Amino acid sequence: MAGLGQTDASHLDVNRVIQELEKVTDHANGETFDVKRERPGSNITGYVVRRDFRGINSADRQKNFRTYLEDRFGTESAEIGLVLTFTPEEFDDWLEDARSF
Repeated sequence: MAGLGQTDASHLDVNRVIQELEKVTDHANGETFDVKRERPGSNITGYVVRRDFRGINSADRQKNFRTYLEDRFGTESAEIGLVLTFTPEEFDDWLEDARSF
C-alpha cells in the first residue's frame, strides 16, 4: 500500500486509457473523449463520443464499451468508473444544454 503522498504503482495509468481511445477515435468526424482521475486512487471517469453509438441504446453502449475496456485492460478495467457514451449529435445537444445553465 502506498504511503501518504505516494502513488500506488498498481493503479491503471490513465495515459494508457487515453492512448487506447486515441487509436479508435476519429476526431475529424466529430468523435472525441475526455477521461481522467479526479484525484489519486479514484476511478477513471469521463465521456466518449462515437459515431458508431448511433442506433444503440444507452445500456448496450455501456455494455459494449465495458467489454472493449475489459479486452484491453483486463482486471485493471475495474478502475474505470462511469464513462458517459454519446453520439456526436447527442454530445452537441448535451453541450448546448450545459451552456444554458
